Amino acid sequence: MEKEPYEVFAFKCDKYEKLQVGSLVRHGRGKYDLHDSEDNILIEDIASQSTSEEQALTRIISTALRHGSDIKFIVDQLNKSNGFIGSFSKAVSRTLSKYVGIEETGDKCTECGGKLVREEGCMKCINGCFSKCG
Repeated sequence: MEKEPYEVFAFKCDKYEKLQVGSLVRHGRGKYDLHDSEDNILIEDIASQSTSEEQALTRIISTALRHGSDIKFIVDQLNKSNGFIGSFSKAVSRTLSKYVGIEETGDKCTECGGKLVREEGCMKCINGCFSKCG
């Protein structure tokens, strides 16, 4: 909302391709369909795809975002969970951190020695002299 993260929908599943551009369309209380860039429905009632644990975590994250919690704080809290690297909470954390300018610990820019941040899926130097996507 207003270019700020507001709500999170996430679930573990191998049967869907990675979507680059899309939108959620509300069609009732708590009912959202995922559409592609050509307005085709890719996933009907996206919330029904997740387990109750996944729904609980994403609802708590969404609530925190709606009430002004700093997304970096949310990512830090998710990173403190005991899950392994492939756990749901770690996957959500990695996904959120790609888009919010999370500072990478220990990594320095090879050009100027400045701090690196992960932003929009890319590693970027805070001084603007380096960027690596992928």
